[in-house]
Amino acid sequence: IMILRLFKRGKSINKITSKERGTQLEKRVERIFRRMLKWNVQSNIIITDLYNNKSEIDISYGFIFKKYIECKNYKDPIPLDLVAKFKEVLRLNNIPLRNGIFITTSTFTPR
Repeated sequence: IMILRLFKRGKSINKITSKERGTQLEKRVERIFRRMLKWNVQSNIIITDLYNNKSEIDISYGFIFKKYIECKNYKDPIPLDLVAKFKEVLRLNNIPLRNGIFITTSTFTPR
């Protein structure tokens, strides 16, 4: 899993809801990948694993070598269990971990 950190800018982070913050980051990341001319950029993809569990992936791109992106826009540090959950979603859907990208505007909680 590749982990990227984006810096915040624009409207004060305290004046919008956490759902709005998340949506803003997802749209910004989607725009970035489209501008990078990535193929088949999609958002809010629902995937079903072998046990019929449904999970949502924020963004994906590519055809043959598809990449899957999870975005988190938190004020506080990200708990490591969210990264572990993303890793498990990839694993349960037979997606190689090297095809996962975790993007955040925050830092991570220490172990």
